[in-house]
Amino acid sequence: MESISIDPKLFKALWAEAHKFALDEQGRPCFQTLDGKPVMVKGADGNESSLSFDGKAIVEYLCPRDTKLHTVDTKRWAHVLVGTRASGSGATSTNGAGYTPADKAKPADAPAVQFGLR
Repeated sequence: MESISIDPKLFKALWAEAHKFALDEQGRPCFQTLDGKPVMVKGADGNESSLSFDGKAIVEYLCPRDTKLHTVDTKRWAHVLVGTRASGSGATSTNGAGYTPADKAKPADAPAVQFGLR
């Protein structure tokens, strides 16, 4: 969990409110709800499957890209996860395809500023 959370202890505490780590029938690690049912997610094809033991899948489950899927807990997880798609940082939006900072026009050269005694 160190690769997806800024604080693994905080992640574990939040996770334990509704989930638990377990082993499936084959002895592989899996995720379950507190009542022992597997955590299910919908795939791109619309079919449900159990949440895979993968950092990217966990982040998508906790903080989905589709804002229609956001819950009250999404904001809580956004503060714990590394590299979330949280908004409001004041960063400039990059909506254009192929955008890179090098594409911007360079500002005119500013006059040199001297500091210290003259």
